[in-house]
Amino acid sequence: MSNPLLVNPTAFEANLLSALAAQTSDVDDRKLAFESFARTGLPHRRMEAWKWTDFRTALNKDAPKADSAHLLTPSLFSGIGAFTITLDEQGPHWGDNVPNGMTLRLTDDVPKLMDIVGDHPMANLAAALCGQTLIITVSEDAIIHAPIHLRRAVTGAPSHMRVLISVDRGGSLKLIESIEFDKGGVDFDNLLTELRLGENASFNRTVYCNSGDDGVDMSLLAAELQAEAQFDQYVLLSGGQKARFETCLHFKGEEARAKMMSAALLGNKRHGDLTSHIVHEAAGCITEQQHKTVLKDQAMGVFQGKFLVEREGQKTDANMQANAMLLSDQATINHKPELEIYADDVLCAHGSTSGALDEEAIFYLRQRGLTQVAARSLLVEAFVGEVFDEIDDEDIAALFRQQTLTWLFSEKSDSLGKQSE
Repeated sequence: MSNPLLVNPTAFEANLLSALAAQTSDVDDRKLAFESFARTGLPHRRMEAWKWTDFRTALNKDAPKADSAHLLTPSLFSGIGAFTITLDEQGPHWGDNVPNGMTLRLTDDVPKLMDIVGDHPMANLAAALCGQTLIITVSEDAIIHAPIHLRRAVTGAPSHMRVLISVDRGGSLKLIESIEFDKGGVDFDNLLTELRLGENASFNRTVYCNSGDDGVDMSLLAAELQAEAQFDQYVLLSGGQKARFETCLHFKGEEARAKMMSAALLGNKRHGDLTSHIVHEAAGCITEQQHKTVLKDQAMGVFQGKFLVEREGQKTDANMQANAMLLSDQATINHKPELEIYADDVLCAHGSTSGALDEEAIFYLRQRGLTQVAARSLLVEAFVGEVFDEIDDEDIAALFRQQTLTWLFSEKSDSLGKQSE
C-alpha cells in the first residue's frame, strides 16, 4: 500500500493493517471498508460518542496471539435446548438439524453496511477484517420455535465477526447471544450484527456479555424494521476492561414496535457501555427502553441513548429510562439521554437517576429480621429485577437472576456490608 491507510498508527492498529494485507478475497471491498475505519482509527476519548469508552488507549499494545489454553467451557445457556452457532477463530460453524424455515450460509463477499451505521468505525473494521460473513434467513411466515444461540468463543487473539439476519414477512426468530469469559490475557472481540425485519415479523434477542477483567469487547447490532414488525431485546452486561454494547434501530415502516430492556452489573475495575441510537422515520411506531446499572468497587458504567424522530415519524411514542445504583463511593456512572425531534405530534420522554441504596429501606428490612447483607441484596435484586421480569422465557429470567446473586456475593467485594452482625 503506497499511501498509508492510517497516519501514525499505534502498534495495535499496525497489526490491523497487517491483517488486512493478509486478506485474499474481495480485497477492494475490504480496503474500502478499512479506509472508512481509518478516518478515525480506533475510537478514542476525543470523539464525542466515545469519550467515556476509549478503545485506542485500552488497545495500546501489540495484538495478542491466540492461546490454546482458552477452552470453550459450558455455556450459561447450555441447558435450554438451543441450536448453537459458534463464532471463533475458525469462523462460524454449527451442527446438523438446522431448524425448518431457516437457512444458514457463509459468504466471502463484503455486503454494503446499513446506512444507519455506515460511518461507524467498528462496523467498518468488522466488515474489513471478518473472514466470512454468516447469513441467517428466516422464510416468510416461518416460526422458528427453538432459540438460536450465537456463541462467541474467546481465544485471546483479536476477532472480527459479521452476521446478517433477515426475517421475512410474518417470520419469527428468537436469538440468544453470549460471550462468556472470566480469566486470561487481553482479548479483543468485535461483532457486527445487521438485521432486517420484514412486515409483521418478530425478533426476540437475549444477550449475556461477560468480557472478563481484561477483555476489550464491541458488540453492535443495526436493524431496519418494516411495518408492524416487533423487536424485543433483553441484555445482561457484566463489562470488561472496556466493553461497549450498542444498538441502532431504524423504523422504516408504520406501527412497528421495539422493547429494549437491559441491566449492567459492574464490579472490580470493569467498564460497561450501553449505547443506543433509535431513528423513527415512520408514523405510529413505539419504543420502550429501560436500563439499570449497579456498580461496586471501582467500576464505571456508561449509558448513551438517543431518539431521533424525523418529520415522517408522527404519532411516535418513545420512552427512555436509565437508572443507576452505586454500591461504592469509588464507582462512576455517566448517563447521556438525548431527544432530537422534528415531528409535532409525538409522545417522547426520557429520565435518568443515580444514587446509593436507601438507608431507610435497609433499616426497615432489618427491623423485620433481615441481616445487613440480606437487606441490601434484596434491594439490589428488586432494582434490576424489573428488567428480568419482562423476559417471557422463565428459564432465561431465572438464569439472569442467578447471575445477579453470583455477582452480588463475589469474593472480591464487600460492598454489601459483609461485616459480622
